[in-house]
Amino acid sequence: MRKILSLLLVAFLLVVLVSCKAGVLSSELELDPVTQQGTAKFTIRVPKNDAPDTGNNFDKPGDPGYISSPEDLLNLFKKAVPAGYTVTMKDEPKMVEREDGSEVDQGDFAYTLTFTFNGIDDYNNKVLKLVGQSSWDAASEHAGVTIPKATLTVTPNGDKYDVTFTEDVRILDVVGYWAYKTLTSDTTGVWNDVYGETYPDYPVTFDNTINLDLATYTINFGGNTQTYRHSDGLVTLTATVDEVKTGDGGNSGNPQTGDASVLPLLLAAAASAGGLLVLRKRK
Repeated sequence: MRKILSLLLVAFLLVVLVSCKAGVLSSELELDPVTQQGTAKFTIRVPKNDAPDTGNNFDKPGDPGYISSPEDLLNLFKKAVPAGYTVTMKDEPKMVEREDGSEVDQGDFAYTLTFTFNGIDDYNNKVLKLVGQSSWDAASEHAGVTIPKATLTVTPNGDKYDVTFTEDVRILDVVGYWAYKTLTSDTTGVWNDVYGETYPDYPVTFDNTINLDLATYTINFGGNTQTYRHSDGLVTLTATVDEVKTGDGGNSGNPQTGDASVLPLLLAAAASAGGLLVLRKRK
């Protein structure tokens, strides 16, 4: 039975044993509601070989696994991301004592992809540039709904502004499909479907690779940090601020407005001019 179960466990970055243990895909988004700038991080954890019910995710001497080595996987992702994106690997040990008194490491290797962005359009464009339209479409088809891009709106509220950010947690599906495709399409020797020919009834698929129930999405929006589960779907956060800035850091002056009707025009003008617009309400 143990041998059968090991066939269902895939070592794409998120190795998942369908019957019990699953790897974890998570994201951390930091977004400033004033400048709309921030940092996005997507992390994929691959259980080590000695994690419970894992099997060989990585090669061992005389005993091949799905992935040649943790370092090779890191290099594979580094080569797959566009310029301006970074990928790091962190060894996350979890030492467990066996019945005989010896210790075994049942931890993970965490691979984190990071990029910065200068606005909501830049964020959406960089996610799409990373994953490609094919991964976005595949994730949407799997979810049974078109996964929308993130949005950010600015609305006057008395002498302040309400900045509202909305994103679908299933953006994790999109990045997951990119990672799954990157690994399983590798032809350089990093990926090896060790059981594919012997057990064709147990193919490597997206569904038996990722347990989306364990995926988490964390956002820090102006100091308000919230964590969501995959089942939460579309999430919305609003921050109330004294001013909003938009643009790429140029100097377009410092206009003020107390009229809600001119806000969209000012934002559009700043964006088209490639400058910085600071909006403050009249006191």
